[in-house]
Order: sequence, then C-alpha cells, then structure tokens
Amino acid sequence: MTLTLLGSGLLLGLMGSTHCLGMCGGLSAALGAAAGTQQRLMALAYNLGRICCYALLGLIAGGIVTGFGDLLQQWLPETGRILRSVAALLVIGMGLFITGWWLGVSRIETMGSGVWRRLQPMVRHFLPPRTPVDALLLGGLWGLLPCGLVYSSLSWAATAGGPLQSATLMAAFGLGTLPAMLVTTLGGQELQHRLRRPFVRKLAGSVLIGVGLWSLLSIWGVIPGHGHHHHAAHDAAPHSGTAPHAH
Repeated sequence: MTLTLLGSGLLLGLMGSTHCLGMCGGLSAALGAAAGTQQRLMALAYNLGRICCYALLGLIAGGIVTGFGDLLQQWLPETGRILRSVAALLVIGMGLFITGWWLGVSRIETMGSGVWRRLQPMVRHFLPPRTPVDALLLGGLWGLLPCGLVYSSLSWAATAGGPLQSATLMAAFGLGTLPAMLVTTLGGQELQHRLRRPFVRKLAGSVLIGVGLWSLLSIWGVIPGHGHHHHAAHDAAPHSGTAPHAH
C-alpha cells in the first residue's frame, strides 16, 4: 500500500467532512455539552469508536470483495479493473453530491435504512453518553448510520486488494473526517460555519470529482504510463494514479 493511496483515503474523509457535519454534526455538538477534560474525552472516545467501526466495515467488505474477485477473475480477467472503476465512479458521485450538482448518491443511503432502524434502540440507550466508554460505543454504532459518503468510501476501499488494506484505508478515511468532527464537538462555531459555506462544499466536492476522474483515467490507461499492466492480485487497488504499482 502506497502513501499516495493512504493520502487518498485521508483526502476523501477531509473533503467529505462537509457532508459529515450535516449527518453527524448534531450529535457531535451534543457531546460538547460536557465541560473541560470530560468534554475532550467524550469527543475523542466517540470519534475513536466511529473510526474503529469504519475500519471493521473495511475489513469485512475487503474480505468479501477479495473472495468474490478471486472467483470472478477466473472467468473475467478484467474483474479488478471493473471493480476499481465502479469505486472511482462512486467517488465522483459523492463529489457531485457534496457540490449539490447531482444527488443520485443519496439513494445509496436507503440501502442501510433497515439495519439502522433496528440499531436505533441501542443508540438511544447510550444517549446522552455518561462516560467515555458510552461515547466509544455510541461512536461505534453511529458509524453504521446510512451515509452516502461512508458507503462510497467503503466501496472504494473494498477494492484495495485485501481485508487489511481495506480496513487501513477506511481508518485513514475516518481520520480525514476527524478535524471537522472535533471542531463541531469542541466548539469552534465560526470555523464550523465556514465549513458549511456553499463555496467550501463546492471546492471539496470538486476535489473528490478530480480524484475520482484521475483514478478512473489511470485505471484504463488513458493517462500515459498508468493502468496498463497491473497484476490481477493487485488490480483492485483504486489508486489516484500518481503512484501506480510497479511490476
């Protein structure tokens, strides 16, 4: 796994965190009701639980995709490339969603609505969290909230070539969302307001669209020197195109 790939995970989280403010901002602000050290512990515990949940989802999704990919590879040699292309298209779709130019990705969120309804009684049990352990468990559950950004990132990470790689990329994605979420929890109302501005959302979305397009073009070799001779076992990694696997 390259630093460029990890950087792409961080970038997805960082640029997509304007969407996170809408999905999770209310809960994060509620965690900020505690004072001093307790407030900071609550914020860190909640976000640690959320990031661990993302990593676990990446581990599971990466294992599933790798297993099916190995089977499909026998009949369709381009399986890895196709999976990576779908992941890149989802990143583009998420960028369009964040900018407000196309809202089709929001339909992905309905996929997890049934599971979320079943989890809500458990979530309510930890609201409001009374201890950092409660906040940790709450964050873990909240990581399962139906979210187009998380689902798109998970689809992208799942094609990284293996469960551990996928888990690492989802953890990097979670870390990318951390600055905005901590700002929401610990105050910083002015900065939070700035992050919600339409210009910031359009800039963040445009960056994601650029990352997805660059990845898609590199996967199919449109960009010279990229995407032509990837081994099948590694062909599932949706790198940004700046640091291809060497063979």
